Amino acid sequence: MKKVIYFCLFLMSISLLIISCEKDKLAQNRQDIYINPSTSTQVRFIHALSSNTINTVSPVTATTAPPALNFFIDGVRVNPISSASQTFTSSYGGAFPGTAIAAASSNGNNVFNYAVVPGGIVRVAGAMFRLTGGTPADTVVATTLSLENGKRYTVVAGDTIPNQRFYSFEDNLPTTDTGSYGVRFINLTPVVPATLTGIDIYSRRKAGNIVTNLAYRAASSFVLSPVLVNGVTTDTLEIRSTGTTTTLAQFNGFLPVRTRVYTFVVRGVSTLASPRNLQIAGYLNQ
Repeated sequence: MKKVIYFCLFLMSISLLIISCEKDKLAQNRQDIYINPSTSTQVRFIHALSSNTINTVSPVTATTAPPALNFFIDGVRVNPISSASQTFTSSYGGAFPGTAIAAASSNGNNVFNYAVVPGGIVRVAGAMFRLTGGTPADTVVATTLSLENGKRYTVVAGDTIPNQRFYSFEDNLPTTDTGSYGVRFINLTPVVPATLTGIDIYSRRKAGNIVTNLAYRAASSFVLSPVLVNGVTTDTLEIRSTGTTTTLAQFNGFLPVRTRVYTFVVRGVSTLASPRNLQIAGYLNQ
C-alpha cells in the first residue's frame, strides 16, 4: 500500500514539474511578444500626398495618381516590399499597416493595425519611384517628429511641393458608451477655394455641423455622437467651406457602429480630377 502511495506522489510531482515548465514557457512567450512601452511607440502611416509632379521626367496629367510610398524611421524601412517587382505597398490614399482607404460609399469599417517603431525624436521619411523615365526611388518627404513612447499615432504624408512633410496626430481614443460612437477629422487638402479659411463637416442626419472651421493641417478632437438620431443610423458627411452651404466633397452611406471610433481624412485638391480630387475617406480606429 505504501508503494502505491509513493508511486502516486511521484506521478503528482512529475505532473507539477511539467505544468511548471509549461507556465515558464508561456511566460517566456508572452515576454517575447511584449511591446515595451518605455522604448517604443505605435504608428499608422497614411499616404495623402496628392502632388504628382515630384521627380518626373516629363509632365503628367491631373488624372494620374501619385506614386506609392515606402515609409522609413531613422533610415530603416518599416513596410515590406516585393523583391520581384520592387513595388511599394502604400499607394495614394492607402496606409501602412493596412490597405487603401475607401473614398466614398463605405462604412469606414476597415481596421488598420499599427507598426511598432522606436519612440523619441525620429526622422520619418517617404520614398517613391519616379513616375516616368525609369524606376529609381527618391526620398520625397522627410520630417523630424517627436513620438512619445507608449502612445499611438496616425502619421500622414501631405502638403504641396516644395513643402511636403509628415504630420503626426496622437490617437488618444475616447471611451464610448453603448449608444454612441466617436469620430475625428484630419484636414489635409492643400488647395481649396481662395476664400476658404477652414472647413466644416456637416452631418445630413444631424442637420448640423459635427466640426466647425477645421484649419488646414489640423485634426479635430474626437467627437462623441449618438448612433441613432431621429430613428436614422446611416449618415452622409459633407465637407463645406466654413460658414457656407457649399459642398466640396461628401462621404455617402456612413453607418457608424456603437462603441466604435473612426477617423476621416480630407485629402486631394478641389481643382483636380479623380483620383486626386477633393475627397473624404474614413477608417476604423477601434
